[in-house]
Amino acid sequence: MKIVYIITQLGVGGAENVLVSMANKMQKLGHEVYVISLLNIFEQKFDDGISIFILDFKSSPFTAFVKLCKLISGIKPDVVHSHCIHANIITRLTKFFISIKRLVSTAHNTYEGTGLLMLAFKYTNFLSDVITNVSTDAVNAFEKEKYVKKNEMKVMSNIIDINKYLFSIDDRCIYREKFNINKGQIILITIAMFKDSKDFPNLIRAISYIKNNYNSEFKFFIVGDGELFPQIKDMAKEMQVIDNIEFLGRRDDIRALLSMSDFFILASKHEGLPTVLIEAAMAENYIISTDCGGVNDILPTTDNIVPIQDHIALAKRIIFRMKEDQDTREKCVETTKNYIYNKFNPDIVVNQWIELYCE
Repeated sequence: MKIVYIITQLGVGGAENVLVSMANKMQKLGHEVYVISLLNIFEQKFDDGISIFILDFKSSPFTAFVKLCKLISGIKPDVVHSHCIHANIITRLTKFFISIKRLVSTAHNTYEGTGLLMLAFKYTNFLSDVITNVSTDAVNAFEKEKYVKKNEMKVMSNIIDINKYLFSIDDRCIYREKFNINKGQIILITIAMFKDSKDFPNLIRAISYIKNNYNSEFKFFIVGDGELFPQIKDMAKEMQVIDNIEFLGRRDDIRALLSMSDFFILASKHEGLPTVLIEAAMAENYIISTDCGGVNDILPTTDNIVPIQDHIALAKRIIFRMKEDQDTREKCVETTKNYIYNKFNPDIVVNQWIELYCE
């Protein structure tokens, strides 16, 4: 099968990581895979044998659109699968000029934009053969806002290379020594871009509350970068928690950092399917998250899900779990890991996508 994947850009992000896993998995199964990025941003690594095309819709939208149509026509794919709002709309519009056997459009969030952008998505839905989103919450959100009709959008799990993030005791020992972590010190971590949807102010306030209400040692590692980083760092200084936080910036040693940590905290306002929770679970982190979307599709219970934008609820849940005995925490971690492994096993999920492509 010839498959063309189209995405807005190939920078660092959840949807982009998912696309890489999907493309690599399909290529390993013997399919002929092509990837097209609409923007000139390419920071991802694909397996050998996958053809990558980088367009520049920002500087030359007309020229890029013509080239996109020519690429698809020349490849003659069995399936074109677009990802994220801009790529979904633009790929649909190519159908006015070229023939596409089967077009699958995938959204990756409960919230992908507002105004004209979402209206363009809504009124081009008829051009897609299948429309999917990554979680039940995300589909419900699209239906509630009437961006899709009832039952027009399907829930489809992401293909995630979960084995890539399996816990490593060697990494844990090496990194805890590297960062001078004391034996009894609890390590918390979050991994996210510094943008509004990730709600870092909520996280910083929660850390402040923990500092003032928890007597034992803890350290919070924050991995990621983005335009809001200076603002968030200033906020950490103002709230006098800068000494409890280690800002690490963008990293490529995620498994090691997760293996080093005890708790993974997600403080977002909204997500589609926060795949970082899946990665954290594989690395045996105890997960506490806001109810930001998609979390119920990942975690086996709602015990550690708190309301969005409520730093006190988030902090109190973290403190409560940090005070639990080690055996109780380990049992919860193991239960979550097994549940996620069975649900998001890439060998199972990839077959679900192939069935969708062949319907």
